[in-house]
This record gives sequence, structure tokens and C-alpha cells, in this order.
Amino acid sequence: MGLAAENVEQQVTFRTAGQLTGCIGGLSATATYAKTGTYTSATCTTVLRGGTGIRVWDWTAPGVESSHFAYLVTGGRVDGNIVAVATGPIIAGAYIDSAVRSAASAPEPDPLACAGDGAERVIVAGALTTGV
Repeated sequence: MGLAAENVEQQVTFRTAGQLTGCIGGLSATATYAKTGTYTSATCTTVLRGGTGIRVWDWTAPGVESSHFAYLVTGGRVDGNIVAVATGPIIAGAYIDSAVRSAASAPEPDPLACAGDGAERVIVAGALTTGV
């Protein structure tokens, strides 16, 4: 994710990619995903803003359709970490009509870097729950 340089509010485009592992009770234990989007008023120290989007999980088990997750995300800070919670339904594919909650966190970008050229990326870890 390219973050806003010099902590000035600006439009920032982002690319995220990741992997789900250790899924239990479902059709597949692992999946990969990729997502792109734009934050219209992001800064280096205020990376996450509320918004909506669609994330697609491509399950690795043979014959399992991709899941399309339509979400509303809210963001904030907890104990020095950036926290984002996305909620919404699966609108197509495997697990359709299931409610989903995805919570992710990452360390806040370094304020000294944000005062200069900005941070190049944020590494995020999280958990996903379906049927909530």
C-alpha cells in the first residue's frame, strides 16, 4: 500500500494481497485474495477511513467457487495499532448469504517516516469469521 507522503491528506490508491489459512468447518482450509481501491482523504498517520468495497477470496480446494464479500469497513486505533473491521454478506459464490466479520490490525506507521517521505507499505494481520 502506498501511503500519503508528508502526512498530507490526499487520494491514495492501494493494492492488497493475502492468504487465508487454518479455516475450520468450511469447504476449504485456505484461500488467496487480491483487492485494489482508493482512499480519497488518507494521510500517513490516518491510513484507514470508513468505506465500502468487495473482496474476492479464491479458495484453493478443487471445485469450490470464489466468495464475493461486500463489506462496510470502519477503522480506528487501539493500543498503538491501526484496526479495521469489515462486516457484510457474501453476495456470490461459496458461502453465499453468510454474514462475515473480518478484523485486521497493523502497527501505526512510524511518525518520523510520516513527517518525511511517508511509509511504503503496511503489513496487516487479521481474522475472518463467517456466519456471525
